[in-house]
Amino acid sequence: RDSKGIVELLTSILALAFMLPPVECGLRSLRRVVGFRASISPNLIRRQRNFAAMAEDPLRKLQTPRNKSRQPAVLLMCGSFSPITLMHLRLLESARDYLTHNHHRYEVIGGFVSPVGDAYGKDSLETSLHRKSMAHLATKTSPWVTVSTWEMDRPNWTPTKEVIGHVRESVNT
Repeated sequence: RDSKGIVELLTSILALAFMLPPVECGLRSLRRVVGFRASISPNLIRRQRNFAAMAEDPLRKLQTPRNKSRQPAVLLMCGSFSPITLMHLRLLESARDYLTHNHHRYEVIGGFVSPVGDAYGKDSLETSLHRKSMAHLATKTSPWVTVSTWEMDRPNWTPTKEVIGHVRESVNT
């Protein structure tokens, strides 16, 4: 397939991801889905703050290229991730498999999930604190996918092109 076909395929798969159940969900989502008013425990708030305060280096999971005949590639998925789902992670796995097995000139050395910031203004958007916690929980066991909070931490909405530029600059330095 050509690159336009890949983008259309990935966009279609991404559209399906929003119909699947969440990996984890914030209290507001839980109330909406289950239909009850949950009380907020101090322990839950403390755990979410701990995840949000993690000073994790998003480049820590990047692997050293093993095959010099292949071009290193990094995958980036931008979105609201409100909530992040298993299908989001499967999409990254599928993209990595496609590049690795169908285009033998690439070696995927890492992947990033980049949640949009609160300034995006979507009504159903969970707070950045919840989405950051959910993204960290969803990717913590992955040996190659991590969370980039650069976009989320910016005061204004950031176009995807700028996020791509930031990740490219970070990876190449």
